[in-house]
Amino acid sequence: MDQSGRKLSCTLFSDRLEALPQIYKIGDIVRLHRIKTERFQGELKGVTSAGFSALTFDGRVGGPVNPRTGSKSYHFAEEDERKVEMLRQWAASRCAPSEQNLSTVQPKQFFDLTCQLVAKAELVKSVLLKVWDGTKCSHPVWKALEEEDNLEGNAVLLSELQNLTVDVLVYDNHIAVAKSLKPGAYLRINNLHAKFHASTAKKQTSNENRLQFHLHGGTMYGRGIQILPEDSYDVRELKKKLESAEVCVHPSVSDSVLLDFSISNSTLHEQLEQCRQESATVLTAHHHMKITSLNDVKNCKSPQKFRIRAKLKSYEPKSLCQSVKHCCPKCGILQEIPDDESVAHLFQDASTRPLNLNLHNAFWYKTAVGCTKNKQQIAFHFLEEDDWEKDAEKTSVMVERASLREIFQLSRRFGNIIPVTSSEEQLTLLDLSAPFLIQGKRWHYGYGIEHVLLS
Repeated sequence: MDQSGRKLSCTLFSDRLEALPQIYKIGDIVRLHRIKTERFQGELKGVTSAGFSALTFDGRVGGPVNPRTGSKSYHFAEEDERKVEMLRQWAASRCAPSEQNLSTVQPKQFFDLTCQLVAKAELVKSVLLKVWDGTKCSHPVWKALEEEDNLEGNAVLLSELQNLTVDVLVYDNHIAVAKSLKPGAYLRINNLHAKFHASTAKKQTSNENRLQFHLHGGTMYGRGIQILPEDSYDVRELKKKLESAEVCVHPSVSDSVLLDFSISNSTLHEQLEQCRQESATVLTAHHHMKITSLNDVKNCKSPQKFRIRAKLKSYEPKSLCQSVKHCCPKCGILQEIPDDESVAHLFQDASTRPLNLNLHNAFWYKTAVGCTKNKQQIAFHFLEEDDWEKDAEKTSVMVERASLREIFQLSRRFGNIIPVTSSEEQLTLLDLSAPFLIQGKRWHYGYGIEHVLLS
């Protein structure tokens, strides 16, 4: 459609995908070369002819006038640029944008979403995509009950973004594209359907309805998934939103956490190192600075900033634990932080001790017992004033007979974890060379503290 108000339906064919218009969303501007018209069922239609090619432009007012095309050569003059700007101004006053972000989407809407893929999983008749766009949905969102082991993606990043991601179910002819996607890709999902999902529980209220996102089969209204190049205008704008988003480091708890643990296939060491890398400071490449040789750096007076390129020969410390020490704030005594193997041994020893059923369900805590996949019983002692099902991020729970790997998994769900073991009469802390309080990525140790009984 153009300023004349007339519409032309075009059906375009090519044996090369790159020869077809590279449409990212409704509102893009296209220039079609060597298209012919013919009548079909009483209406005028546009179809491709020999030598067909196309240029596509972003439809936003003020956007860059950079054509997207698979042609090796084309002519684009100032007059063509003026036509693009005129079409942009005309379209801005007539065409309502179909694109939304997650914070503004409403139930029963069909909309276009520009987002980043965090993780994916193949289901029986669909593909699950976990995506985010840097904003938080204003409605409670439905989450697929999918084991973490089945998800392809960064487990730490997924847990940190759990409150910002939404689950998109992809069906029918879009499944093949969804399976080929790689976590981290930037996507535009066209004609995505937002609708309420009614609870199947016997007792249900309107508050239990949660927003679902479905990409139905077919290609009506441009329905489908597109991978956006990282140098595109839309991706640059999306990255700005993602970088400024407030990421929560304590994800909400899964409903099935007491029944089963979804332990990653990677080793504990890999999990801990991944956690540390996420918390590290990341420096940009500073490409605007020229590269300076090490000899010139050493001959310059400080302080100054340089960009260098060098080969790493050695580094200290070899382990992150060696860079810090435990320090008592009262007496100033320093203690080495135990390595992963030593801490794991302490938890493993505690996990073999029997549960004392007489210590379950005291007046100040409630006890629940769950099992791991290895049939290992673990006791959870919840403080009565906490409601872990509604606010797991702030819940305090004493955990008994859990291994270090399981404690690591639980620390991503509960706000405060206290590892304990059973004595003959009361719950007690572990050996104090093990952490006595775990708050997400903060593990508190208690050197110098006498043996503590919990009562």
